[in-house]
Amino acid sequence: MADGVVRRLPVKGKDGSIELIEIEGIFYLEAKGHNTLIRTRRKKSYHSVQRLGELAKRLPTPAFVRCHREYIINLNRVYAR
Repeated sequence: MADGVVRRLPVKGKDGSIELIEIEGIFYLEAKGHNTLIRTRRKKSYHSVQRLGELAKRLPTPAFVRCHREYIINLNRVYAR
């Protein structure tokens, strides 16, 4: 964070562990009840006990947009075909 830009998102898992996820690698976040599923460019998806709204406050705008009450998408990962 030398230039004031957050590059990793700390996410708390079900077991209480905290993982740092590269923000630029996030495709989208999806609300799953009281938890959040985070899909990245890696095959592994992350499950967070944090609500979607809590995570939304920590994501940079305008790259991340809440397009639905259950989804936040990374516009930098959207491609037209």
